Amino acid sequence: MRQKPVPVYQALSAHIFSTACFRRILVTAVLFVLLFALSQSSHAYMLPSEKISKQHEDYVQYPVASAVYALEKNIAQVGLAYRQANREYLQAAGLLKRGERVLAKRLLLPLASNGYRDAQFLLGVLYDAEEGVADLQKNLKQSFFWYKAAALQGHVDAQHNLGMAYARGEGVEADMQKALYWWERAARQGNADSQYNLGIVYAMGVTGVEQDLQQARNWWLRAAEKGDAAAQYNLGALYASDMDGKQNYCEAAHWWYLSQANGFSQAYVALENLGAMIDISACE
Repeated sequence: MRQKPVPVYQALSAHIFSTACFRRILVTAVLFVLLFALSQSSHAYMLPSEKISKQHEDYVQYPVASAVYALEKNIAQVGLAYRQANREYLQAAGLLKRGERVLAKRLLLPLASNGYRDAQFLLGVLYDAEEGVADLQKNLKQSFFWYKAAALQGHVDAQHNLGMAYARGEGVEADMQKALYWWERAARQGNADSQYNLGIVYAMGVTGVEQDLQQARNWWLRAAEKGDAAAQYNLGALYASDMDGKQNYCEAAHWWYLSQANGFSQAYVALENLGAMIDISACE
């Protein structure tokens, strides 16, 4: 599910959404013009090399917590059948966490077929898994089917992954407009990955989407406020440039400090470069 970055801007429109491209949309070549503008200074800022979505193993934590919350909230309304479904789902999630994917699938399939959206999402993840697991060969069409089933019921991570499927053409014909539709639905539910992706799309102006740096700023801000280190870094890069007429070195320093604190090493380089140009301490 991880992906090599695209090295040059010219290749993006043709390659960035190809089957082997990315799981979470790449940061490589973000704002090529921004990088060019900054390169005119002797202290050009580096952009991060790659940005990806969570891998399927990482999703186990969220659905378990989500199911527990749903159980507590809805148990009085849905009764015994729902409680039984939750028990089976939690058991399947536990099996998946331990790597027992085949057994997990056997529990998830009837739940998903009966409309249980968390089970539908996890089935999508299983079919999107790497090759080599007995009885669970990668099947992108099945993955797309279950992601869509869960997404239509409002499952936010399924909506994000469905957007990825449309962007990459995995299990379905590539369609950037549909990718944007599902990312926006997920982003408006608070999904930082989708918020970040929308920022990338609007910053670059990929095929079928006009460049809109204000939209990019808005979506990166939402993700940055949730602690997304790469969104914080890119937001700083926007403020450091004058691409949209809102250059503010102190704001750039603010977001790069946060990005660095969240473990994004290239923010340290950006701060060093900025410190050679201005007195950052005066921003405090």
